[in-house]
Amino acid sequence: MPHHLNKLTPNLIVSDVSRSIAFYRDVLGFTLAQTVPDAGPFVFAIVRSGNVEIFLNASGPAQEEYSSIRTATSLPSRNLVRSVRLQPDPRCSVRL
Repeated sequence: MPHHLNKLTPNLIVSDVSRSIAFYRDVLGFTLAQTVPDAGPFVFAIVRSGNVEIFLNASGPAQEEYSSIRTATSLPSRNLVRSVRLQPDPRCSVRL
């Protein structure tokens, strides 16, 4: 059964929400849509670029809320940006 996704929102756990906001905004051109709380230090943020939306969660509060994270020895999303390469693919219908 084929699925037609209109939106997919990754929910990343990051060590520093403010630094992550700066990376997505200043390096990748995303806009800041929301933060919690309204002023830093932030525990959550949403960044957007077109139809792409990413949730950024501080690791401490996320570990408190989600017990499965507490038992993890490492958080793989911390290394995610090291492997990101934004290259257009003519076969892909998703555009950043």
